[in-house]
Amino acid sequence: MSDHRIAQADALNRALLSSLLVAKKMEQHQINKEIQGEVLCLSWNNRRVRKDGWAFIFLVIFWIIWAPVTLGITALLISGQGLRIFFLVWLIFGWAGTILVPYTLLKRRWSEWISVSPDAVSFGQVGFLAPKPKNLKIATILEIVIGYCNDSVDGESMVTLNMYYRASGWRNGRHMLAYWLSPELKEEVFRSIQEFATTAKIPLKFRRFG
Repeated sequence: MSDHRIAQADALNRALLSSLLVAKKMEQHQINKEIQGEVLCLSWNNRRVRKDGWAFIFLVIFWIIWAPVTLGITALLISGQGLRIFFLVWLIFGWAGTILVPYTLLKRRWSEWISVSPDAVSFGQVGFLAPKPKNLKIATILEIVIGYCNDSVDGESMVTLNMYYRASGWRNGRHMLAYWLSPELKEEVFRSIQEFATTAKIPLKFRRFG
């Protein structure tokens, strides 16, 4: 074989290897979608997918302000200064925020999955301090909603993917899914579940907020 043909073959091999590496990298940054019989399985690794950058910036800035204020009020309460009743009530929320924000940031390191079948929707996370998986019967799920949900007075400041369900108390329950995914990937998850439910004739209700 001539040197010219060897060079061409070598260049082709390098191009194929480069294409495979790019394809592998793209695969790692996507939502893994698999249908096994009557079950849809969605999974992703939060370390490798596009994430909601604004949510990260907001939580970091909030915690930088919130944590020192909570520590300061805790010191005032211990020293006996100020309104003790007010500080005691405030610190319940103060320390909750101080602990929950780092825990929420920890979720950026987890892997997540959602499973949809004619009987139930299951979802969970894998990672350090991840909670146990949850399972909701289809009959208890009120709707799956995406967008700037307006449960609160002013509405939410970021796109969220939510599952509302009938709870045992006086108020309906809510699970926020795929919290750290970028809005585009949340839309992909929402659309995948909606298309599968329509095809499999699973009685789930879907709604969008602008």
